[in-house]
Amino acid sequence: MHLTPDMLSAGYDFLRHTKPFDGWNLPEPEDMRFDVLKGASRFGDCCERKGQFIIRVSEALHQRYTGVLATLAHEMIHLHMDNLACASKYRRLRTDNSTHGPGFRALAIEVCDAFPEFDPVTF
Repeated sequence: MHLTPDMLSAGYDFLRHTKPFDGWNLPEPEDMRFDVLKGASRFGDCCERKGQFIIRVSEALHQRYTGVLATLAHEMIHLHMDNLACASKYRRLRTDNSTHGPGFRALAIEVCDAFPEFDPVTF
């Protein structure tokens, strides 16, 4: 499968307009950066560099578009949790974002309930 940053941006924007993401006040895709990872060390990641959020997805580890959307959704949970931590005076929330702790798992269940094609075990 060949992925492009524009494809990732479009997938992000699609998900951003669906539940539960539509209630999370996520950034517009134009305010984000999307990159394609060529390696197979991770499915995707979300980070912030110089005030801009970046979502990256591995091309090597995805053979289906549903998997790409699931990885985008996964990274959007991290993005949402980071936004919550930034808005909160309790910065300790950020530590849960870097792992897949209880806060992340609760949101993952919500997302997987909305998207039954996402496997909650591997999500």
